[in-house]
Amino acid sequence: MGYNIRGSDAGATHYVTIDESDFRGDMDAKAFRTVGDTNAVGVNESGGFVYASVTVDDDTGVGYGEIDTGYLDDSSVDVNLYPADMTLSEIVEDYGGYEDQQSLDVTEGELSIESPGKQYVSGAEVDIAGNATAGLDDVAVYARDEGDWELVELGNDNTISVDSDGSWERENVVLSDASDIFSIPGQYRLGVIDARDAENSTGDLKKSMTTSEFSSGTSTQKAITVTDGSLFASFTSVINGQVSTDDGTVDVEGTATGQDNVLVAFVDKRGAVATERVSVDDDSTFEQDDIVLEDKDGNDLSEGSIEAVVLSLGRDDVAGDGELPGQDNNDVNALESYVSGLTDDSLTQAQVLDRIKSETVDDTASDDLIVEDSFRYSDGSLSIETVVPEEYSSEMGVYDIEVGETMVVKGRTNAQPDDNTITVEVTDGPSADSLDLADTDSWGQNGTWSVKIPVSSDVEPGTYTIEADDGDNTDIIQFEIVGEGERGAIGQPETTTKEPTTTTKEPTTTTKEPTTKSTTKSTTTEPTTTDSDGQPGFGVALALVAVLGAALLALRTRIEK
Repeated sequence: MGYNIRGSDAGATHYVTIDESDFRGDMDAKAFRTVGDTNAVGVNESGGFVYASVTVDDDTGVGYGEIDTGYLDDSSVDVNLYPADMTLSEIVEDYGGYEDQQSLDVTEGELSIESPGKQYVSGAEVDIAGNATAGLDDVAVYARDEGDWELVELGNDNTISVDSDGSWERENVVLSDASDIFSIPGQYRLGVIDARDAENSTGDLKKSMTTSEFSSGTSTQKAITVTDGSLFASFTSVINGQVSTDDGTVDVEGTATGQDNVLVAFVDKRGAVATERVSVDDDSTFEQDDIVLEDKDGNDLSEGSIEAVVLSLGRDDVAGDGELPGQDNNDVNALESYVSGLTDDSLTQAQVLDRIKSETVDDTASDDLIVEDSFRYSDGSLSIETVVPEEYSSEMGVYDIEVGETMVVKGRTNAQPDDNTITVEVTDGPSADSLDLADTDSWGQNGTWSVKIPVSSDVEPGTYTIEADDGDNTDIIQFEIVGEGERGAIGQPETTTKEPTTTTKEPTTTTKEPTTKSTTKSTTTEPTTTDSDGQPGFGVALALVAVLGAALLALRTRIEK
């Protein structure tokens, strides 16, 4: 707070004093600020007071000074003004000989902690921030487990300045690095204190403070729970469980609390590995598009099953137990070097995965985290599966479309929507040229796409061919356009009519052997042949022809460019 000396001669110098009994701790000359017209400040041990020397300005006729109340006791404090001709020695001898005295009511300052919240993830960056009442210039941060308060090391300057609006803040602090207390999961206390109340006799911040010392100063504290980091990841460009070789890249996104980087790795069926180191933002999220499926030598991964992993180092920020074969370091950079080098070891896919896990999540006392997934790396595919009227868009299959309706064409693909467009066109039919072309570049991870094509009332009924094309792959299918009201029911179960079965009995030939008696006359009965009705042997052939005639199949052609 400021004060003015008035009614004195210009150029006159006065002493202003505060008694040692009015200090909350030891006397400190910083109770008087060297601003304005203040020439000097100091402590007079023999007199038991702190003083400021103030000269009245020649132009204004006022002597201006300021008092830092943060050093004063929470009480009514007397501020004494002495005559211009009075020396410090005379003040010591006659302390009560002041010319004027004003009382200053000092109340305890208040502090609050707004950030971090009640939860902290070990290894995460946070802002330490809060508010302070007027009179507080700097604050210091301390941490406590079950014993004394310990200083939180914030770098070259362990104090945080209070702005003119009373707010204070230090950004991007890794609490678990600044204090070992916050490096292990558990419940602890985070405290903030007026920096002056935390200073030792030399003016430095105390490395530790007892609970009573901390509480006696202007301070505040809050409970904070430290937890281990977490890892979530998803491969957003995997479509229908596949990645197309036409795309050849993968997108990944997720969250990794308490980490600056994660390692993404893809292992093909022959043990080759593609890796990418992805940075984590301040809000613990990460995202990386177009990770190329190539090993460290630029060779494409093999088609087939791909195992995908995302690795996050634990709160100790080292891989596994801290030792990686063939690596000088144990951070995420060294881990990437180790994992990518497994391509040269002629290992199977399973063996590569075992090696990765054995040096990270499965290693002794490891707190590393892993997310695993898999997909097929395969040729591009595109198919048309459904042609239905818009009002029956939930149905599956190919149905007749009446003139005047809008048809919905749906299919499947393994292409990535961000980089591909599917164009659908009616290429053949009586009025094919009058039907609009449609396209889409939006579909979900299940790979199901759809477009709508209006069929005007002047379109001629008949058989039409429709084609889907994504630039690399095509598919065609035929459907019927019929007149208004000529389509049968949609969504009803198909009725199956069992064809009658024709059985033809083959003719039976019976031959009776002649009977011979001991007489010279013999009697022989000729064999009798009896055929069933109709021509002999025709029934089976006729049935076979009937079955083949009923097995007509709709032509469906798939073309791959």
